[in-house]
Amino acid sequence: MAVPSLELDDDDASQALSDLERSLGFRFQADELTTCRTVGDIFRVVARRLDGTGGEACASAIAFYRLRRALTPHAGGEKLRPSSVLAAFVPVSPKRLFKQIEAETRLHLPPPTNSWLGRVAFAVAATAFLGMIPVHMLYPGWTLFTILLIPVSIWTFSIDPGRYPGDCRTLGDLAKKTAQLNFGPLLEAGARPRQGDQWEVLTEILSGYGTLPKAAITPETLILPAKRYAAGIAGKM
Repeated sequence: MAVPSLELDDDDASQALSDLERSLGFRFQADELTTCRTVGDIFRVVARRLDGTGGEACASAIAFYRLRRALTPHAGGEKLRPSSVLAAFVPVSPKRLFKQIEAETRLHLPPPTNSWLGRVAFAVAATAFLGMIPVHMLYPGWTLFTILLIPVSIWTFSIDPGRYPGDCRTLGDLAKKTAQLNFGPLLEAGARPRQGDQWEVLTEILSGYGTLPKAAITPETLILPAKRYAAGIAGKM
């Protein structure tokens, strides 16, 4: 039976590593990664580095109270709870709101997704860019129009208000996700370094780059494609 793998290429592995370092609040040493083949190997490095840090508070609770304080001015007097639905009480667009919250709390938030406006603008810009040469060859009179579509689409994309991430429907959802993205800083604020939370952070970030969903990642899951290890050329993550 084949061993499951995240199938990360070198670029994805490097970006995932950077995201992990930003979330955990430390940089991996080169010698810590040379023998890391599986997700479990990385987890043991993380657990060792975080051993003895933090306090006794819940990371998600710390994130919740910081987010609630930042969101209260936008709530129109409503008492905010973990079950509060973000789209139901915040009149500010998700992109603008998340930018304001990040500036106020110094926490890294999950990026909002594009609304239909942003998706259409991106598709038009990509189509115009790829179609410039064919249009110029087949329909020269439409060349200028095609070129002008690109800056117009880029501008339209920039004003897209965005949508809340699909897994951040409520304030509680956002607090949990934010805690995973800011685990190291929250440890410094007194959060508990629970190994269950560490695993959540690790799999949440890796699942954003790999081919496996978060729930399918196990300690035995390979980081790079299995053939890389078989060929003996995967020196480190």
